[in-house]
Amino acid sequence: MLVTKSQRLPVLKPEHKTYCPVQLEVQEALTVLGTDRLVLAIHDQSFPSASDEEIGRGSAYTEGGTKFIHFVRSLGFTGIQFGPQGKTSLGNPSPYDGTLFSKSELSISLKALSENSEWCGLLDKATVAELVSQCPASQPESLGSFNYKYAWNAQQTALRKAFKKFMNSEREVPQLWDSFNEWTELQRSLGEDWLFRDAIFEVLTIEYQTDDWRLWSELDQRLFSPRTGDETESMQRISDLREKCGHEIRFYFFCQFVVHSQHAALQKFAADLGLRLYGDLQIGYSSCDTWSCANLFLPGYLMGAPPSRTNPDGQPWGFPVLDPRKYYAKSNSPEYAADEHAEPGPALAQFKSRIQKMLVEFDGIRLDHPHGLVCPWVYNSDDPNPLNAVQSGARLFSSPGLADHPTLTEFAIAEVDQLNPNQETARYADNWVVDLREDQVARFSVLIDLVINVMEKQGSPASDVVCEVLSTCPYPLKKVMERHSLGRFRVTQKANTANAADGYRSENADPFDWIMVGNHDTKPAWRIVNEWKDSGEIESRAAYLSERLEPKVESRQQFAASLVNDPKLLCEAMFADLFASPARNVSIFFPDLLGMKDVYNEPGTVSDTNWSLRVPHNYESLYVDRLASGEAVSIPRALVMALHARFPDPSAEIVDLIDRLKQSEV
Repeated sequence: MLVTKSQRLPVLKPEHKTYCPVQLEVQEALTVLGTDRLVLAIHDQSFPSASDEEIGRGSAYTEGGTKFIHFVRSLGFTGIQFGPQGKTSLGNPSPYDGTLFSKSELSISLKALSENSEWCGLLDKATVAELVSQCPASQPESLGSFNYKYAWNAQQTALRKAFKKFMNSEREVPQLWDSFNEWTELQRSLGEDWLFRDAIFEVLTIEYQTDDWRLWSELDQRLFSPRTGDETESMQRISDLREKCGHEIRFYFFCQFVVHSQHAALQKFAADLGLRLYGDLQIGYSSCDTWSCANLFLPGYLMGAPPSRTNPDGQPWGFPVLDPRKYYAKSNSPEYAADEHAEPGPALAQFKSRIQKMLVEFDGIRLDHPHGLVCPWVYNSDDPNPLNAVQSGARLFSSPGLADHPTLTEFAIAEVDQLNPNQETARYADNWVVDLREDQVARFSVLIDLVINVMEKQGSPASDVVCEVLSTCPYPLKKVMERHSLGRFRVTQKANTANAADGYRSENADPFDWIMVGNHDTKPAWRIVNEWKDSGEIESRAAYLSERLEPKVESRQQFAASLVNDPKLLCEAMFADLFASPARNVSIFFPDLLGMKDVYNEPGTVSDTNWSLRVPHNYESLYVDRLASGEAVSIPRALVMALHARFPDPSAEIVDLIDRLKQSEV
């Protein structure tokens, strides 16, 4: 049921114009401006649902989801950036805390199970209709809103019914059973038996009534990484669980088979539209993966975010970090990465499996906080005050001879004389390390090299790697990115307009970079411009954008004044600035496209409202209305403004293109 790696996706031809009426003019303008990719960023749960399939959480696999994807393509987008798709816990909907291999069963389209022929009527329509009617998010006044807990329970109810029918219908639907058996065997053949391990975690979660494995018995806490002497007992325990809980294990397999099959169908749909899909390689580990891969992690340390310009306190993520001594099969020395031909150890094998699986399912990969792959910020796991611990942390591979972290000297790649000689330099500063030899850069680059190598073998260029480099880009990461010509994020709403060298300013972007007004961790553009108006910052923003977008010096003051007087126009100019920049990759987060003002994520918090923002069910009519009032992103209007900035003396061809873009808005 899984598709193989797709080839380069086709550009739509003129005969498709009735299919995507705006797209051709937008596509031409993107080419003229040198924009290779225009990507919409949206997480699974934020997709809209049709009224007869609404169970409280979105999914790209539903009818509502695929209809929205078609809408996105019709606007001229060339790709969609998903968030992590892992299975999340009932108490925490954050996709960045989900499983690394298993997909979320909440994304399964129940309507497809009841109506689509390939699923042989595994779920009756009455069950779907009843669950939809009872969902608080299905009521007319709240259609399309988020109700995570209801969705969780509704999916479990429906999927267990579908599984019961599946188990009783082997003779009636042999083709479906053959596909199920082939898929499960394929997962076992991939080298990492993720499916079985994740299923055992689910079985134990049910047995203990908690997914906090630290509350389980000592044997079960270390079931797949037993202490010396416990191996036989662990193997027997696994065997007993397999026999006693075989039905529950098979149910887990079934759910994963369904969601992976529906993802494969989405891939084909997107490819037929000419859309590339980007996955999200999260830096963190779920409770399930922390438990099942415990033998891969460095004892005594956790990974977090160091203090930075936009987050001066830092963040104690609480995520484990891979043990460098497990990178290679025979590696117990500081030179663990010196031999590129060394046999991979369990840590690299597991990481490679993640990349390979993602590149079967996606055309490209977003690297979440890539400094965590190159030079992770680590802190003591036994400190009772995690915030104090993370503020006193250090870089795993850049900390030779630190008195408060003596054990990190073993892992240091950077040498003492390569550190900043200024004793006032903070160890989290980008210039803590100031010099590296090429052999050292290669050692810092082990995990990134693995990503690039797997991508090359499976048909994706390095330019399809999306590096979420935000307010911290330490020197080792900078050198690794240069090694592969990788671009960073340029989040323009964070730009310091008073500092010409600021990394978030659009003119400082490089062609390989990914530029955006905001992402899932920032406030929507339509909200931030009003805050700038209230604070008085709007004037400096307007002056900056007038310099970027008005090529005639004598006209800039008037243009800036119009932006100050009309925050909606200023917001539109912010998106035009993306296309006028040197960056060849543009990303727009879905609330920004649709003119929404609610915040999707408050970083570092866990609540029922976080990660809950969705595309409204009436997004099409809402978008048209907001376009008319200048309160949503008009791609053609932004492109016209960018073309004016880039071509102050336009040729006849550019003038014609601008006219056609304006007409496409009517």
